[in-house]
Amino acid sequence: MPRLIALVSALCLALLLGAAPTATPAAASVYDSNVLQKLKLSPAQRSKARPIVARGQKEFRAIMRKYNIDPNAKPDMSKLMKASNELVAQRRKQRAEIKPILTPEQLDQYDDIMDETAARVRKAAN
Repeated sequence: MPRLIALVSALCLALLLGAAPTATPAAASVYDSNVLQKLKLSPAQRSKARPIVARGQKEFRAIMRKYNIDPNAKPDMSKLMKASNELVAQRRKQRAEIKPILTPEQLDQYDDIMDETAARVRKAAN
């Protein structure tokens, strides 16, 4: 179960706020967390976070394509589990990059947002 939670968290983190364009509106994806808007970042924080998020989304989309996972479809847990090592590594990398930008309170809120998004993905998969 901890690995599944980490996997789903990785998926959610990859779509941090819909900063990069997708085929459908970002809010349409179950993985989208809109974290940058929810954190109410300062302009300076936002300008530092955007490139990190954009790079993470690009990496996420590449992993999803590699495993033939449609981020706009119902989550397929068997495919997600196959991609889990790469997704978890991508999540850890992105969290490490964004952590210095956030205040301790924002980082706690960030983790809460990721947990909520992970729960939404798990629910959608059932």
